[in-house]
Amino acid sequence: MNYRVVFSTIGRILLILACLLVVPFAVALVYREGMRVYLTHAGTIIFTAALGNALCSVRAAEERMHARDGLVTTGLTWIIMSFICALPLFVSGQVKTYLDALFEIVSGFTTTGMSVIDDPTAQLTHSMLFLRSFTHWIGGMGVLVFVLAVLPDSNPTAIHLMKQESPGPQVSKLVSKVRSSALILYAIYVVMTFIMIVFLLCGGMPFFDSIITAFGAAGTGGFSLHPDSIAYYNSTYINIVTGVFMLLFGVNFNVYYLILIGKGKEAFRSEELKVYACIVGVAVIAVTLNSISLFGSFATALNQAFFHVSSIITTTGYTISDINKYSSFSKAIMMLLMFSGACSGSTCGGIKIIRSIIVSKSVRNNSKSVILPREVNFVKVDGKRIDESIVGQAMAFLAIYVIAIALSAVVIYAGAGKAMEEAFSVALSSVSNIGAQFNRGSIALYPWFCKIVMIFDMLLGRLEVFPIIMLFMPKTWRKV
Repeated sequence: MNYRVVFSTIGRILLILACLLVVPFAVALVYREGMRVYLTHAGTIIFTAALGNALCSVRAAEERMHARDGLVTTGLTWIIMSFICALPLFVSGQVKTYLDALFEIVSGFTTTGMSVIDDPTAQLTHSMLFLRSFTHWIGGMGVLVFVLAVLPDSNPTAIHLMKQESPGPQVSKLVSKVRSSALILYAIYVVMTFIMIVFLLCGGMPFFDSIITAFGAAGTGGFSLHPDSIAYYNSTYINIVTGVFMLLFGVNFNVYYLILIGKGKEAFRSEELKVYACIVGVAVIAVTLNSISLFGSFATALNQAFFHVSSIITTTGYTISDINKYSSFSKAIMMLLMFSGACSGSTCGGIKIIRSIIVSKSVRNNSKSVILPREVNFVKVDGKRIDESIVGQAMAFLAIYVIAIALSAVVIYAGAGKAMEEAFSVALSSVSNIGAQFNRGSIALYPWFCKIVMIFDMLLGRLEVFPIIMLFMPKTWRKV
């Protein structure tokens, strides 16, 4: 491994992070939150900048980053960023333990939305509320994608960073240069976030609340200002706007780019997009019909079903009612949605629909080969043959994903004394980056080792297994 290029790249990322941390500091100044909060933010910025500058001073003999270096850089970057951004929450005294602060920030960056804070507005100041939701927004598209947007086009490390952080089994550049691709992605992301804020303001939501809610929906994270989430606003309009935008942020951003350049027909021919729309449609209809008696009318049941299906398939985690009240049939559908996630190249967690398509077609082809051994079948998506290595990676990802959920569920079951159903739900929620949807107790009360397991699970799910797994392999750390 090229240690020098890894350290210097992380250093540049930390310098950018220091600049980003100025924003919550500015929020603290606007709301006049006091000297302790000011010093906490300022100290974190100075520390981050100093560490970044020190790492940047490491000069690599070879600037080129290889695939292994990209994996390690991605994994270490997310861990280091989480440890740094947890400092303001803890040092300010607004979160009691550093582990809880770290849990909250990891949940933010990974867009999980699982929280140890039961009443955010009562416990956190505006700047800390903004910071944890800001991590949603940064982590949704990916902090490294943001970094790539400001790195020079010629930087040879770019594609390896983008490959390891981008959700989905493969990354395709929108244009020939990685930096330009990153800029396009973030431009679309920023514009969509701004449009959602405007729509929420039109519905009567306060300005600060609109920003926080939009950050949560854009990053598909789900941190809310209130214990009862979006239900607090008691507005059908806000429910619909939030539900629609959650679905939109669950679409592969390549689709939006194709539409923008006038290739709408090509965009809508996407097999993954069609499957995504079908899953949402079928799930909404099924949950609606199954919950009419619960809500008393078809219209109310439809509103509830549409919102919660949108929230869960996009792994956002916003709620407008207690989903534990749904029947076992409806909850089973929602758990399946937690597994699937939305589209690759979006801000969502979960397995991703494209992987489900690839795995299902591979299973079908293998089944055919038993009956017709001489027939040669290839996995195709959108009419294009998928390389066998990508099929293998999808299979490996699914295996590790299931094993991680199973082992974590056992640990939570044994350590936290929860029922197996709830332990499984929490484990699934952590790995799928959706938050504890079916949890009836406070995450804050879980034992410390259960929280560490969930932190690991959240990082594993967001970075799609391999960048985290690589950190624990001795061969990774051998010099080139």
